[in-house]
Amino acid sequence: MKRINRREQWWLKVVTTFLLVILLISFIDWQESLNLLMKADWSIGIWCVLTLLINIKISVLKWKFLLKAQALDITFGKLIRYYWIGIFFNNFLPSTVGGDAVRVALLQWTRRTAQVVSSIIVERATGLIIVVAWGGVSLLIWSKYFTKEFLIFSSWEAVGALILFGFLILIALKVFIRKLQIKKELDGKIQLILSKVSKILDAIRLYRKEKLIIAVSLLLSILFYLLMVIFQYLCFVMLDISITINDVLIIASLIILASMVPITINGIGITESVFILLYVQAGISAEEAFAAALLRRMLNLIISLVGGIFWLANSQEQSKSTNVNQFKV
Repeated sequence: MKRINRREQWWLKVVTTFLLVILLISFIDWQESLNLLMKADWSIGIWCVLTLLINIKISVLKWKFLLKAQALDITFGKLIRYYWIGIFFNNFLPSTVGGDAVRVALLQWTRRTAQVVSSIIVERATGLIIVVAWGGVSLLIWSKYFTKEFLIFSSWEAVGALILFGFLILIALKVFIRKLQIKKELDGKIQLILSKVSKILDAIRLYRKEKLIIAVSLLLSILFYLLMVIFQYLCFVMLDISITINDVLIIASLIILASMVPITINGIGITESVFILLYVQAGISAEEAFAAALLRRMLNLIISLVGGIFWLANSQEQSKSTNVNQFKV
């Protein structure tokens, strides 16, 4: 039943993605957007790719610090391969964080799954804190860019709901664990789930003592998102679209938040829709915004394909080691 449910959920996300893309294309002149893409200045694209590569290194460095706090000293080379493989699988999984599960699977050889999961949760949480705060400040200071009042109200509601949702999850987990601990007779599966959740929470609590690592993680998150702003701005420059970097600074955080909603494959459709909705408020046409959104996704896809190469190489290494072990036996 679990397998069937997962398949149904995956197909639901595929259908949702397809419908959103069709709806999006029907509202704009997609041929004009493609014409803009054909005229892109690819000499600037080199800087876009460089920005993305630097951001991958920043993310891996942040992850390495968080893993080290859990006494997991894994080489930077291995982590960058695993992280890149996760980026590759994001192309087929919901939202932009679907590859996190892949990273957990790749590090199962450490036999410390709870610590790995906690490092990824804290990695995402520190990034989310920065992007939510950034989005809130952007809406508060530069609300004049958004001519529709409902857009501002809805955005603030989304930010508030996201924070509230996070607190509710933490409270629910604590209540869940307390209730299960009171019961004397528990089903084996529930005991296993309880044990895993408890280990993950214990690993997360460890970061309370690692204030320096959390501070460094927050600083690296700020640097990461600043480079994301530069990357988005360069996409517009590639297409010779007139927009200021201040506009991108205001809007980028809201697009990143939208891409995290796990109802489509890799945020396809949602990200592009929000891209158009918000950048039109900054004074460019829907076709120009769509072209920039497509270029942004295209460049991310090109970079992610390196992760596919790493995945194939990693699979071959595992099969070789398995064959050697069987030969020894």
